[in-house]
Amino acid sequence: MANLLQVVNTSKKLFFSGAEVSFRDLQNKDLIPSRIREIPVSARSVEKRISDLAENVTTKQTTGLKQSNVFSVALDESTDVNDTSHLSVVARYHENNHIYGELCCLLPLHDTTKAEDILCAFTGYFSKQEIDLNKLICVTTDGAAAMIGKKKGFVKLIENHVGCKLLSFHCIIHQEGLCAKTSSLNLVSVMMFLISHSSLVHRQFKSLLQEIECEYGDLLCSNACWFSRGKVLARFVCFEAIRAFLDKKKKPFPQLNDESWLLKLVFMTDINTHLNELNLKLQGQGQTVLDLFSYWKAFPMKLDIFTRDINIKAFNYFPNVKNHANQFEVNIDELQEYVEALKTEFDKRSQDFYIHESLFSYLIKPGSLDLTNAQLKHFSWMDIDVEMQQVDFRSSEIWTLKFAELRKSLKDEKLEKSGAILNCWTSLPSSFICLKKMAFVLLSAFRSTYSCEQIFSHMKAVLSPHRSRLTPEHSENRYKVQSFKVCSRH
Repeated sequence: MANLLQVVNTSKKLFFSGAEVSFRDLQNKDLIPSRIREIPVSARSVEKRISDLAENVTTKQTTGLKQSNVFSVALDESTDVNDTSHLSVVARYHENNHIYGELCCLLPLHDTTKAEDILCAFTGYFSKQEIDLNKLICVTTDGAAAMIGKKKGFVKLIENHVGCKLLSFHCIIHQEGLCAKTSSLNLVSVMMFLISHSSLVHRQFKSLLQEIECEYGDLLCSNACWFSRGKVLARFVCFEAIRAFLDKKKKPFPQLNDESWLLKLVFMTDINTHLNELNLKLQGQGQTVLDLFSYWKAFPMKLDIFTRDINIKAFNYFPNVKNHANQFEVNIDELQEYVEALKTEFDKRSQDFYIHESLFSYLIKPGSLDLTNAQLKHFSWMDIDVEMQQVDFRSSEIWTLKFAELRKSLKDEKLEKSGAILNCWTSLPSSFICLKKMAFVLLSAFRSTYSCEQIFSHMKAVLSPHRSRLTPEHSENRYKVQSFKVCSRH
């Protein structure tokens, strides 16, 4: 890609360097070059350039995947505005002391989206690129039945295809969302009346909020996005204004006069605010698996503190409950019951975290991993010298101190942690090559499908009801170029 960009820039420089000679006999010779620069590139030229760049990206990715010992993938499926399903496959691999995680392909699924269809599209792409799927070591999915079914899920089918057991993970962000759905609180009907019933009703409601100087000027309405539920509920807490307005419109909502329901509302507003904070921590690029583990493990501990806070009726972590505690009686048993149910849900979904905790702790504590552990079956491709190298590492004061310094530096919130861990492992000499390979494998493992979700967000922004004729090939080219790390390949 760098060479292609260099050719384009060189051609431009050559054209404009000769402009003085080419236009010297014309009256507006100084104005002509600037006007030429302002001429927009044709749609076909833009399409051709993006296609050329995407082709170059595919070539570099394919080369990297072929040269890498192993690689990991994250998969997710979504539907565009044309009702066409797309399978997003993001690959992560190690090459030249760098970990690359970029869109590998965005494959249209024109018929059903069963596990067999996903497997066919997935294996078809890698077969076309002549990439050995036996190098695949980790698969992360959104947790849908078609992905993780025990007998006919994609993960099981791809394991049968490659002939070995793979590391497989259910996206940690999706799991957090499933935990957040524990509540059965439903506000959609009243919000739809206030916002979507008619423009007049919506305008009158906003005018009322401005008149009484409410903190918010409008409601948010989201019946699907669990990650925005806290913000939706925060605006609904102005229920006095909502109740007055609904009574005026003769559209009563009985729950607004039910103290038990109102208590649940303000409590859910607070608890979903905490869940939103956790969700934001789990998002973003450059986070290590250890970061995600630590955020997840901390939340059940916070729930224990919430339970104690409710038991003594302090409500220090529930400001909305505290503000309305004098308006109605607070049933702490009901609140504690919900927190316990939420903690049970988190504990239930934490099993695979604890199973692999020691394995991923190896990234910052290489000497602590038990090499006789059954988890090492995923590294059967590696040289048997790994045990000898670990003994040498434990005996080396220089390198054990280096990782001790690494662990200390990771406390800095401003530090790019994945890069720091990678640099530390890269600095090890070739005498620890097996240990380094293990680390690079673990660094390449996905723990969420955040990258896939980003691709779908871009897809839904580009493919709209007013711009829906973009072909799947053009969509894939655009997102592939967008997600590619240009600077790291120079």
